[in-house]
Amino acid sequence: MVKTEAENFFEAIRNSGFEQVKKLALENPELINAIAPKRPLDTRGMSPLQVALCTGWHKKIAWFLLENGANVNYIPEKKWAEEAHPVLFDAVNVAIWNARRYAWDGKNTAPMLLEWKHTKAEADEAYAFLEQVLRRGTDVNATDYYGRNALMEAVSE
Repeated sequence: MVKTEAENFFEAIRNSGFEQVKKLALENPELINAIAPKRPLDTRGMSPLQVALCTGWHKKIAWFLLENGANVNYIPEKKWAEEAHPVLFDAVNVAIWNARRYAWDGKNTAPMLLEWKHTKAEADEAYAFLEQVLRRGTDVNATDYYGRNALMEAVSE
């Protein structure tokens, strides 16, 4: 089965294939705001920016999409997923997940040892990305289909 251009685009995002994403987007700028196909299920209906943020924080791709007109107010239609949410939620999550924090090292239990999970540079870049999403006109009052807003999402994370 031959893949569509959009399927190739989303696959390149998931695989952190920046050069392929860039090439496809420059050839067809409409891909910047395409809608993810039905498969895989975990990203169906999402925007390319959402896929870049929630499938591994593909930084270079996310910045490229943002700088090339990605819709920062996109929310998938409810038909795609009950838990669909605005792009802002994903940007908030990236900032939180990449914050400077201590966490268990996963090895030692007596005494339990903690280690830094992210560098200052990683935390700063994730925060800068969130800041740029906000500066590009994101509706900070947007909610998911359950009425939860970005602050509620941040607290839950």
